[in-house]
Amino acid sequence: MTTEERVKSLESELAMIKRLTRRLIIGSAFVLGMFTMFLAFQSMTGVANSQTGIDNEKVIQAKSFEVVDDKGRIRARLTVKELGGVLGLYDENGKPRAALSVIKDGPGLLLYDERGEGRASLTIIRRGPELIFRDEKGKIRTTIGVSQTETPDGKVTTYPESSLLLFDPEGNSIWSAP
Repeated sequence: MTTEERVKSLESELAMIKRLTRRLIIGSAFVLGMFTMFLAFQSMTGVANSQTGIDNEKVIQAKSFEVVDDKGRIRARLTVKELGGVLGLYDENGKPRAALSVIKDGPGLLLYDERGEGRASLTIIRRGPELIFRDEKGKIRTTIGVSQTETPDGKVTTYPESSLLLFDPEGNSIWSAP
């Protein structure tokens, strides 16, 4: 493969990554907006009153809440466990398609393909934010933000928040900036 062909290939992949990033940002904004509306609705319907000692509204409490469609299939699940809370969204076949979580290490948004395999994730952990894209086989192909790579001899390299890394199908780093 010539340098020009390789540059064209990288430009094509970067354009795809930009499209996916835009979609992920729009999806994240939608989920965040829905979650904010949920919290606002809860505060208007009694949760705030129960915290202030005014108990004139009914409050439902549970460790898990499921939303089902007309056929009884779970389409959304809000669960709180020891590690934190998770809002999962499912397709008509019961496969996970999106999950929003808040755990001890930080918040995360996961997007799944039609097989229920994780393909994109946005997390904010102690090191900082990281956006990861995986191929159909689950291999990381692109990371944006704070990330780490490890060579076969065990050398770990940490990249800053401003990083973009591209990987080949075998998981080898083929390009990075800065």
